[in-house]
Amino acid sequence: ILAGVIYAGQFAIKEIEPFYLTAIFGMGTCAAAGMLWLRRTIGRTATLSVGLLMVATTLAMNVSWSNERGNTLAEDYSRNVIETLPRNAFLLSTRWDYLVSPSYYLQEVEQLRPDVTVLNPNLLRSAAYLEYLQKRHPELTGPASKEIEQYLQLGERAGRVDNLSYQEALQSQRAFYRMVNAIVEGAMRRRPVCVTLEVDTLIAPRRQRVPYYLAFVLRSDTAYLPQRDIRYNFRPWVGRVDADVMNIHEMYTVSLLFRANYEALRGHPDLADSYISYALTFDPNIRDPKGQVGLTRA
Repeated sequence: ILAGVIYAGQFAIKEIEPFYLTAIFGMGTCAAAGMLWLRRTIGRTATLSVGLLMVATTLAMNVSWSNERGNTLAEDYSRNVIETLPRNAFLLSTRWDYLVSPSYYLQEVEQLRPDVTVLNPNLLRSAAYLEYLQKRHPELTGPASKEIEQYLQLGERAGRVDNLSYQEALQSQRAFYRMVNAIVEGAMRRRPVCVTLEVDTLIAPRRQRVPYYLAFVLRSDTAYLPQRDIRYNFRPWVGRVDADVMNIHEMYTVSLLFRANYEALRGHPDLADSYISYALTFDPNIRDPKGQVGLTRA
């Protein structure tokens, strides 16, 4: 139990619960031993009553919060992103919980848009993932083979040395971005490349980021990029408002506002107004103690 708690306590991530499974297993073993002791002490019937009371108490305390029936937010968001991408698109996103991870299931199991490639650029820091990508998508890594090799050489040294100098760390960081940008630039010669909002601007810094549905298309020119009118398949999680729920609502809202601004700058005020009006529908229904709505139109 102690080892499990110490190990899990080193991580500062949202999905921390699975990291405590070893500690939970240890406590479960202790509980089983305690039940055996109770059986020998107070008898089988009384021990069974205690056990049932423990189960009922656990359910009462946790079922409501643990029950995610009706939560389709990540599925809907992933589908909406992938389905609206250009044909044969290459998408970079670090939204692991909301997009990248669900996309693995949707694409591999349900065969949703197999023409699309989804990549979390942060994973490219791992030599194991780079090896996987080279085998799975040689068309992406081939044009960047030189940069990949240079990064791997620096990364191997970083793995052997605990305390890198500032210059060595800077070299490794620069090599990483050279590698990612070589992959992106190579892909742009063959297919559309898209990113989500949070992707580091050091990736493809010389390219225009044009808002396109729930992503941004990287462009080498400033030509107008139209998109058809759309209503996303969005099913709110009724009765639950937490940080993740708010993040999902915000992603839809912000993407629509970016598109509204893009249309306004291109001389399409009616389209801009329509996107702003649609953005207002993604209200997570947060209200302050005075009862004011959390999302209003300025």
